[in-house]
Amino acid sequence: RTAKAMRDADEALNWAASILLSDRLHSAPDGGVKLDMTALPHELIRRLLLRAFITLNQTPPRGEQIETAIAKLRLGQSASLGEFIIKPGGSDALKWHLAHAPPRNTPRKVRD
Repeated sequence: RTAKAMRDADEALNWAASILLSDRLHSAPDGGVKLDMTALPHELIRRLLLRAFITLNQTPPRGEQIETAIAKLRLGQSASLGEFIIKPGGSDALKWHLAHAPPRNTPRKVRD
């Protein structure tokens, strides 16, 4: 019974995340996405963030990486996941912008 209840709960959360996706995830002009995580429980925030990566045709991050990013974002700090950066939306720590991180500066080789 417990396993069936867990499957049912997972199915319900996936259903809720699918419905929320159309209301809470919007394309951004820079090719990224904007997410509104206001008033959502942690598990739906996690699932929507994972779906945002899928929307951008990227492999979603796993495990502790996503939990660390969510914790930072809840504190109003930016977080990076792979080639992406997620920034909180100004004074609202639960409205996020997910986009490709800018290219990193690599040191130039000095010629002899």
